[in-house]
Amino acid sequence: MKFNWDLVAEFSTLGKGASRSYYDGNIYSYNLDPGIIFQHNDLYRCTQEECKGSPNKDFTGERINGNVSGNTVQLQWPNYAPLRCAVCVPLRIGKLGEKVYKRTFKSSEFLPSLCLEKIPLQHGKVINRTKGDSLKYKITLIKIQ
Repeated sequence: MKFNWDLVAEFSTLGKGASRSYYDGNIYSYNLDPGIIFQHNDLYRCTQEECKGSPNKDFTGERINGNVSGNTVQLQWPNYAPLRCAVCVPLRIGKLGEKVYKRTFKSSEFLPSLCLEKIPLQHGKVINRTKGDSLKYKITLIKIQ
């Protein structure tokens, strides 16, 4: 399962230079698009579904806290680990048996990784990160006048 996140936040700081402090912020838009990554469509038909007890959450408008240190900001994103379930049914029952494959996937690394980022307060700054073999993200900072 691949979780594609799209988060946009706005935040404000007060002051300039070393005396700058975090004022407020909120999530402007949020979208999570999970998708199945599977290389054997000739063997199984896989679909995704809501997991039992899975929290569905829309963060749009939610407040975010932050901390300014020097010329960087560290944002405190909400704690959320979405779940998604996949069900794979064999296409050829004789060869593969009748075993249906079910699996629950969780995205628990992304938001904690964002909380650790110290983002330079510099218009147009882009940060690209890869952590391990399964987590990649890009942060772009745009100053709004």
